[in-house]
Amino acid sequence: MGVDKKELKKFENSGLDFPHRKIVAIVELEDCLLLDEKLNKKIIAENNLVYGDKIRNGYAWKLKNIKKVNCSKEVNGKLGLWNIDFEEEKF
Repeated sequence: MGVDKKELKKFENSGLDFPHRKIVAIVELEDCLLLDEKLNKKIIAENNLVYGDKIRNGYAWKLKNIKKVNCSKEVNGKLGLWNIDFEEEKF
């Protein structure tokens, strides 16, 4: 899937800095939810700025304990979950 570039433009002037090819956060994955019609309507109504008004299919991750990190490790590939060895990395 990837990043919706049209939706990303909403955040161009928000002052957010997300480096390319870097891990930006450590999170706990709480749940993986099927994006059905009911959940799509709920998340669109809840925060249209973040989610936009596009109906999506597939799955959504419910995250908790989100911590922004400054990780020097470069990663290649698509958006996703990564396992990192905390002993090797300095956050």
